[in-house]
Amino acid sequence: MTHTTYRNVPDSRGTNAYHSDPAFAALLSVYMPDELRRLLAPHLDRMGALAGDKLERLALLADRHPPTLYLRNRTG
Repeated sequence: MTHTTYRNVPDSRGTNAYHSDPAFAALLSVYMPDELRRLLAPHLDRMGALAGDKLERLALLADRHPPTLYLRNRTG
């Protein structure tokens, strides 16, 4: 008999997704030259901050207001 284990994902609000993912940084160091990583670091930092703050809030708002399908009739 198998059972399923459910684990809650920790709340990520307020965290910088770029800083909190060391595996991504390691992957970048393998596939990207050091100079390019240094140039992109401020942009990745900004994207990580957005993902952990503004985009997280927008995702929670979208979860509270799922899309609604309005069917059309003959007159529109």
